[in-house]
Amino acid sequence: MKIQPKECPLTPPGHSKNADSAADMEKFLHKRTPSAAPKASKMAPAPRGENIREAASSHADSDRAVGDPEDIARLTGDPILTKDYLDEALQRALAPIAADLSIIKSDVRHIGERVEILEQTQDALLSFNTAIKDTVGTHTRAMNNLLLQMEDQENRNRRRNIRIRGLPEAEDKEDLFLTMQSLFALLLGPEHAAQITVERVHRALRPKPLSRDNPRDVICGILSYRDTELLLQAARSKGELRLQGAEIRIYQDLATSTLQKRRLLKPLTDQLRASKVPYRWLFPFGILISAGNRKLTVRTPEDLSSVWEALSLSPMDIPSWLPIPATDELPLLPAVVEWNQAKPQRPGKNKKHRS
Repeated sequence: MKIQPKECPLTPPGHSKNADSAADMEKFLHKRTPSAAPKASKMAPAPRGENIREAASSHADSDRAVGDPEDIARLTGDPILTKDYLDEALQRALAPIAADLSIIKSDVRHIGERVEILEQTQDALLSFNTAIKDTVGTHTRAMNNLLLQMEDQENRNRRRNIRIRGLPEAEDKEDLFLTMQSLFALLLGPEHAAQITVERVHRALRPKPLSRDNPRDVICGILSYRDTELLLQAARSKGELRLQGAEIRIYQDLATSTLQKRRLLKPLTDQLRASKVPYRWLFPFGILISAGNRKLTVRTPEDLSSVWEALSLSPMDIPSWLPIPATDELPLLPAVVEWNQAKPQRPGKNKKHRS
């Protein structure tokens, strides 16, 4: 069987093969996605060669729009983020904080000035208080010395007196002169008693007690101090004395303030007697203690420390017997640090210079 070749249509006159190739290329260049519907153009259709140039121009314009900040700012309406703009924005944001910090700095400076004034005032008051304390201490010592001298004068006026304690009081008027003669005869003998001159004798100046209470002391003033000393020595040597059926005791007549001081020092004298340490009272007021080969004199509370140390005794709580006690020392105060105002550092002052 003879196969005849298929006849192909002939190319129409005036139509070249190159034109068909350009048409096929144009289809691929202007290929559209099936999801995007073509928009109707209001412009007259351009020649096929110009469409290729338009596509390339639009692609270049899109690349320029993405990278140009001015175009982006113009399209979005936002400002351009330049260094000057950021500096200005930061200054606007920090302006309220800077204003508040300025007020705080002013307040702190004002407080610092007031604190400095208060510290200066405190220093002045402390100095004044120290000066007053020194002056008061001087006046206190002078007053105590004057009162001690007055007490000594009173004791000197009483030195010829004796005080008899425990002598019963009579219901009616009593003859104390006759009673004193009997007492002196008991102590020194009738002959010596007859030679003693009694200037005055009376009971202690206070209301008469009830019968069940202790009788008032009898104060007897003797003309000669020598007789007074002999009577006191005889009373100490005899020990127990009885007169009119009662036990009596004879003491030296002393000022009330001296008796109060001796009463305050009773714990010390009891300890000295228990330790068999000899002592005797001094005038003006004081006590002389014989500690071995040492003689310790106590006139003020500050002198007791040497007694505790010399006799190896534990310190006793003995209150001050001075008429005007010394003032306490000022408490230790913390050291005052001078107010130093902070100075602002210059920018870049602490930065290291690079070589």
